Amino acid sequence: MVVVLVSPQTYIIPHAFSLMESCSNNIVEYNALLIGMQLAEEIGVVHLAAHGESNLIANQVRGKYEVRHEDLVLYHNVTKNMAEIFKNFYIDHVPRQ
Repeated sequence: MVVVLVSPQTYIIPHAFSLMESCSNNIVEYNALLIGMQLAEEIGVVHLAAHGESNLIANQVRGKYEVRHEDLVLYHNVTKNMAEIFKNFYIDHVPRQ
């Protein structure tokens, strides 16, 4: 999985990672989001817009969908807590091409 941070000045910071255990695509998407959020926090980002391939994750984080699968509850809670670190946080779904 690759996380890419892009600044308004078009500075690009790519970060690749792999998970050691087999898991669902939703858990991979949450991990990518959390890693991106951690990287953004480390470099001092205060306004963060996240774009991911999972419509489910985007809508869960926005509060439009409830988290029904117990395996995602912890990831969702950590994501919501991390989002509070930023002055502004926005997440949207970008369809896979």
